[in-house]
Amino acid sequence: MEDLCVGLLLNIFNAFFTPTYRAIIPQIIEGKYFREAVGLSTATFQLLGILGPALAGIVAVWLGARQIFFLDGISFIIAAILILSIPGIELQKGVSAEARKSQNTWSDVIKGIRLLFGNKILRFALSIEFVSAIAGAMILVNTISHIKNNLVLMINIMVGQWRFLVSVQQLQHFIRQFR
Repeated sequence: MEDLCVGLLLNIFNAFFTPTYRAIIPQIIEGKYFREAVGLSTATFQLLGILGPALAGIVAVWLGARQIFFLDGISFIIAAILILSIPGIELQKGVSAEARKSQNTWSDVIKGIRLLFGNKILRFALSIEFVSAIAGAMILVNTISHIKNNLVLMINIMVGQWRFLVSVQQLQHFIRQFR
């Protein structure tokens, strides 16, 4: 049950993280470098999505499963420090005067949700992503439960297969991005 809760929380935070990191690029990059910045950011994100599970497996074997979570936490703290080191005025370069007037975060979030779910195509795409996320979480949770209960000796093989499937899924997503 706790695995399912962790998976749910990760997907919830990812739902906020992905649009945020994509929306901030136009605010901190000059217009003439925008295409290159988006391309570099997308390529890095996709490459890490493909190589990340394998790297995590290697580091987990080397350091241990518990220590990898601490290492991940440290990486998030470093990322937060780097993000907070960006001057606030730099983040406002690409923001329109109308958007600067807004002072109520919740009304902006509600407006964004309405715009997002008001478009049929976006609503369909979100539903497909939601189904994919649920399927991925179910595979992860069921695989972990199965390994814990029945296949303790086969854990390395099963985790390797799962990483391969995640890498294939990320590769498919990467290919779809550049069609």
